[in-house]
Amino acid sequence: MPKAQKATKPGQSKPTHAESLGARIRRLRVQQGQTQDEVAKACGFTKSLLSKIETGDTQPPVATLVKIAGALGTSLSALLEHDTATGPVFTA
Repeated sequence: MPKAQKATKPGQSKPTHAESLGARIRRLRVQQGQTQDEVAKACGFTKSLLSKIETGDTQPPVATLVKIAGALGTSLSALLEHDTATGPVFTA
C-alpha cells in the first residue's frame, strides 16, 4: 500500500480557507500582545499545534477553535468570519 502523502507538495498553495483562518488567529493573537505559548497553554495544547493552525498546516476541529476563541476573548463566529474588513469582535 502506498505511503500517505501530505495534502500539498512543495510549491503548491495550501487551502485558502485554512490560511485565512490561521491568519485571523495569528492577527488577533499579535494584536493582543500574546505569544503562541501563552495562547496554547490557555487552551491546553502545544505551541506546535497552534503554530500549525496559524500557518494552515492543519485544520483544527471545532472544539479546538472554541478553546482558541476563548483564549483570545472572542467568539467562535467572529473567529470563523470570512469578512476581514470588519476585523475581529472582542467580547467581555
